[in-house]
Amino acid sequence: MRYREYSSAEDLLAAYKAVQDRFFPKQKQATLRPRRNPEPAVVKPVAKPPMVVPDAGDVSALRRDVEAAREALAGLTGTTEAELRAGESDYLARRGSLLRRAKDLGVELDMPDIACPASRLSKRSTLEPLRRAVTGVTGLTMADIQGQARTKAIVKARYIYLFLLRHFTTKSLPAMGREVGGRDHTSVLHGICRIETMLIEGLATPPQDGTPEAWARALWNGELRNRSGTTRRQRDESSHV
Repeated sequence: MRYREYSSAEDLLAAYKAVQDRFFPKQKQATLRPRRNPEPAVVKPVAKPPMVVPDAGDVSALRRDVEAAREALAGLTGTTEAELRAGESDYLARRGSLLRRAKDLGVELDMPDIACPASRLSKRSTLEPLRRAVTGVTGLTMADIQGQARTKAIVKARYIYLFLLRHFTTKSLPAMGREVGGRDHTSVLHGICRIETMLIEGLATPPQDGTPEAWARALWNGELRNRSGTTRRQRDESSHV
């Protein structure tokens, strides 16, 4: 390979430019126009609507309806979660209607959303009657039912509590499992099926009164089959033969 020697840096730069002009001809460069400052936008004044003074009677009627809705929400009670949700839906409908009336009158309202007292009330009012029913009838505590003990009495009381949760609330199987000590949904479904089998086979009499306490008493007095499929009465009779 032949090398060329340059006497100075200027000769080297001139040779480089010659190669560039030969193999890479210069392209016409776009001339950049100076950027102009945009003209400020002209803001046209918006005509304000005429002020409408609401009628004092309409405002008073609106505030009375608001107080009635608040009292209905504060006194929301129910035995089942379905009843509580129906009450919450009624409150939400009234709240939406009142807010629209307030907007038409130009009045600001401070109405709480349903997430304030009703959600806490629903959890408390749906579970407490069931807990009192089971603990009052069986004589056990919720610590026993939610614990890890597996004596016959505790297991039966736990199954009864799961049955009441299934038929008096809308909780899912995993939520029921968390209520009885963090058990999985298969254990919950097994306990509910044991109680339903007891009712189907006539080993427990459904109560005339449909309250949780009546159901807990009727199921507690029933005979629960063991894993072998026999009741305690059948085992006692077979032992005397």
